[in-house]
Amino acid sequence: GLAVSLGSHKAPWKQEALATIRGAMTGLPKTCSLKELSPELHDKAEALCQRWDLEPGDMIIHTRFCFHRSDPFTEEGSRAHG
Repeated sequence: GLAVSLGSHKAPWKQEALATIRGAMTGLPKTCSLKELSPELHDKAEALCQRWDLEPGDMIIHTRFCFHRSDPFTEEGSRAHG
């Protein structure tokens, strides 16, 4: 699944989160490490997260500047779509 932090592209803490991710750079940005780099900023992004009950063929359209991440499928959803 996909979790999208709605509104994070314009959140007051966005620049701090980007600086945190970029500050950890030793090559590529460490976007997947926000939880370890700043648990407080990670919690703010998580508080805005939305998850949808998606069906095959569904799509989510969002700006690439929103914080987003993969989200494990639920046991129920995995059984339904086998």
